[in-house]
Amino acid sequence: TLKERLPGGPPELGGYIRSLQDWMAQHRRVFDTNAIGGRAIVVAVAPGGRARGWDVRESGLADPEADRLLDAAVRRGVPRVEQGPIAFAVHYAIPRPARDWNFGPADWVQAAEGALGAPDLDAVLESLL
Repeated sequence: TLKERLPGGPPELGGYIRSLQDWMAQHRRVFDTNAIGGRAIVVAVAPGGRARGWDVRESGLADPEADRLLDAAVRRGVPRVEQGPIAFAVHYAIPRPARDWNFGPADWVQAAEGALGAPDLDAVLESLL
């Protein structure tokens, strides 16, 4: 599916992820890689240049400043996406001790809760973008 949805392929997606990582490095005060507990950014990109980012913490605590900054950053240099949305996560703080990565954006959980069986991930992502 990724091949069909991302015409620029891995090079374009890799360049986009690298630019987000560089941007996060410039904002170390907010995106602390030495944080206690796991942290990740989760990004969804859809056709038409729509993109949204979430700063996800294992603790579940929200960081409005991180969310605001990240949401603006993910909209710069968005890769071209066709035929439906894509999503990825970049983990940037590993929990100590390492545990299961069983946390994600609360919006995603809430959007998928009403589904019977496995949720339609495309529909969930579209509802969040």
